[in-house]
Amino acid sequence: MTRALLSIALVLGFALVSSSAAPRLECANETVERTLGAIVHRRVVQVVTDGLPTTIEATRRAKLAKATWTSVQDPRLIEWEQREGRLKCVATVRLDARVDDRGGYVTAQRQLAYRVVEGGTDALLVEVAYGDLMRLFTMPAAAEAL
Repeated sequence: MTRALLSIALVLGFALVSSSAAPRLECANETVERTLGAIVHRRVVQVVTDGLPTTIEATRRAKLAKATWTSVQDPRLIEWEQREGRLKCVATVRLDARVDDRGGYVTAQRQLAYRVVEGGTDALLVEVAYGDLMRLFTMPAAAEAL
């Protein structure tokens, strides 16, 4: 992938709504928050497992994914990009992870900018800039947190 493509690449999350009502285009929509949380969760688990020795079996990696929770807090609108029909938003993303079998937990929080746009009938797209997602929880920050 070329450098120009990396700089404009976006990570997209599709938030499909199964009800007959059209989803509301807003930063604090429950479906948008769940999608954003899932995107961040996948990133955090990837960062931590990439730093583990390759000899660690898949079951331990799966336990790590189960022991890591993300939540979206205080989502707010920054700008309504009317021409593109999308919202520019920011939220605090909270990471909670169990670090040992005795019940020890660690928590980390970061601000994350994202965009929400209608993706067609009964769907919303959650866009996170690739660079923002990659910098969200880097290996040193994840190792410090965990």
